[in-house]
Amino acid sequence: MTDIISDAEQAGFVSDLTQSNTLGDSVKAYVQRVRGGDMGALPSILGLVVLFIVFGIANDRFLSNLNMANLATQAGSIIILAMGLVPVLLLGDIDLSAGVAGGVAACVMGLLVVKHDQPWGVAVLAALVTGAVIGIVIGFLVAKIGIPSFVVTLAFFLGLQGVTLKPSARVVRSASTRKSSAASPTAT
Repeated sequence: MTDIISDAEQAGFVSDLTQSNTLGDSVKAYVQRVRGGDMGALPSILGLVVLFIVFGIANDRFLSNLNMANLATQAGSIIILAMGLVPVLLLGDIDLSAGVAGGVAACVMGLLVVKHDQPWGVAVLAALVTGAVIGIVIGFLVAKIGIPSFVVTLAFFLGLQGVTLKPSARVVRSASTRKSSAASPTAT
């Protein structure tokens, strides 16, 4: 007699096919998965809890409402970029240029507001379009042309760093020149 093994059993995903009806069943299933070696997000969560405990003990102001709001504000842009990277990583690819692409979009927004006196809504829209164009080009090179994502995103990582240097350096220089000329007395 031969046993017929389904694709799910062969791949080791049988536990994913069962559905828990109650909270107790869900907890038991989770504990069973952890005992079976499927740690999931548990190490990350425990690491975060340990960090909060250590920093909370090291500084009594770390767990204050003001500091938690400050941490959330500072991490906002990084969290948005990380959320965009999750599908890429789940598909087994990598994107090295995500942070720099976000920087280019922010640079476009800043230049439009500061140098070209555009309203912030137009600048934000231009930044979103810039990020979308960069993403579409990278996606085309990886999906349609077939260049490995590591190569494409590494090239864009290096190239986009130069894109942000040129225009932003010009604005910084002109702003510092205006500041220094306003501070120095002029001879009449």
